[in-house]
Amino acid sequence: RHRVDVMDRCLRRELGDSVTYEKPRGGYFFWLELPKKIDASELMEKAKEMKTGFRPGVRFSSRGKLKNFVRLSFAHYHENAIEVGIERLAKVLKS
Repeated sequence: RHRVDVMDRCLRRELGDSVTYEKPRGGYFFWLELPKKIDASELMEKAKEMKTGFRPGVRFSSRGKLKNFVRLSFAHYHENAIEVGIERLAKVLKS
């Protein structure tokens, strides 16, 4: 549960209202809705360059939807790694 709180705090601090999500009550993932104009698959390439990552939502849609969604995992990462990853993701989104 603590990692969920860490990721939630970092997302609020770094991304604020630029993304939409609900704090998960179970599971291992946050689902972020990005602004409609952003294609998460294209964004993923930039994120790789910044040494951070996520899974684009379109990979989880049988109809090719969720293009502006990303799935973030918090399950296997230490608090510091979560903080650094969200900081890097914020830089990618703001670039």
